[in-house]
Amino acid sequence: MRTRHPKRSLLFQLLLPLILGWIAPAAAVDYDFSVEVPDPITIAPLEEFATLKAFITNTGDLDDTLDVVLEFEVPDTSWMVLFCLGNICFPPGVTQAPLPIASGQRDSAYVDISAFNVDGGATASLTFRSRGDPTHVETVRVALITDGTDLLIVDGDGGNSYESYYSDAVPEVYTWGVWDIALEPVTATDLSTFDFCFWLTGERVPALTAEDMTALEGYLDGGGRLFISGQDIGRDVGGTAFYSDYLHAALLADSSGNTVVEGIDGEPISDGLTLNISGGDGADNQSSPSVVAPRSDGAVAYPTFYYGGTQDAAAVSSVWFPALPDSGVSVRVSYFAFGFEGINSQSDRNTVAQRVIEWLKSSTVGIDCDCGKPLEGPALPGAVVLHQNYPNPFNPTTTIAFSIAERAPATLAIYDLRGRRVRTLMNGEAAAGEHRLVWDGRDEHGARVGSGSYIYRLVVDGNTVTRRMVVVK
Repeated sequence: MRTRHPKRSLLFQLLLPLILGWIAPAAAVDYDFSVEVPDPITIAPLEEFATLKAFITNTGDLDDTLDVVLEFEVPDTSWMVLFCLGNICFPPGVTQAPLPIASGQRDSAYVDISAFNVDGGATASLTFRSRGDPTHVETVRVALITDGTDLLIVDGDGGNSYESYYSDAVPEVYTWGVWDIALEPVTATDLSTFDFCFWLTGERVPALTAEDMTALEGYLDGGGRLFISGQDIGRDVGGTAFYSDYLHAALLADSSGNTVVEGIDGEPISDGLTLNISGGDGADNQSSPSVVAPRSDGAVAYPTFYYGGTQDAAAVSSVWFPALPDSGVSVRVSYFAFGFEGINSQSDRNTVAQRVIEWLKSSTVGIDCDCGKPLEGPALPGAVVLHQNYPNPFNPTTTIAFSIAERAPATLAIYDLRGRRVRTLMNGEAAAGEHRLVWDGRDEHGARVGSGSYIYRLVVDGNTVTRRMVVVK
């Protein structure tokens, strides 16, 4: 017997797709897009257009229109900024426009910047908002720094805005630009473009990465001039060779418990200053400023500030020659173990920044004070000690003493501040014990040297230490 199936009614046939749709709903459609910036920071000469480009891809299922807004800051009104979408560039002054973009389509938005008359750094941001889904907003940032800029501020504060405490303190006679390492890591080659580098770390963790230290080492090996600041640098990298061999510092304590720092008589950066690093108009972020000490092996290194009422160093400055001393290439580093942004007075920040720059650009090696330290001099490995010369300053002669525990090859020589050898006082085997040599202020040819600062360098069995002295007439 054959079973007959009743015919489906027309109503059932009409309702079936709805029923099936209720059981298995169709895939959702949405609005979505992504933004990519391959080269967010550019270094370029004056009077040359630089294109800072962002690529936008509609990754949603639906066609969309994005409202794009440009914001920018330039160091001088002579700079020209043009806003472009796709192959259309708008007249100067236009800073927003719609960008229709089909599903799956890739397009571009970019900023053309040309720097005229004044070096420095420009920053720009592009904000994209979907009309289909107004809650979806993306903002990207780009920057241009001209290659004639005096000072590069490396913003390594981990997303805070502490860089403004540094830029606002730079004297007007110096041009500056900001390199935000959250956008793009900085390299030694990038750093070498600029005369000076101010590097801030804020509360970033870690304060410095291995990549950061590699860039800084390359920069300093080439004779860089660096000011670096941060309360957590010692905590995070205090056990590295970078800390000891490039910052010439040793970490004594992670937190001083002290928010007052005092200057040292005769020290070129801190002389006569007393700074508070909490409250006021500073960042008020100094919870654990470190206690440090100078490491003088291979460098002239000394405290720059003490914590209030103590001789615990809050900062260390150092000068050394990274290559052969006769090359004339010297390195200068001032390291604050507290954040410069914490200084609670704009006036004090201005004074400190001015003095730091003047010291970085100067030819002075060392300082005209003992900074609360004994005159015995820094020790080298193997119980070698180089003493401060006496008298100092001097005219016409001075005595330089050093002591070694074991017989070893030793060289003691005098250099001018350009690294040129002036006189060799000793070059040969030195017996164990104390040695005293007299310099009569004359060079290798018997001519009397001019007034000014000179450095004397002791090399014992491959280890080097340097001190400074002053000739007066």
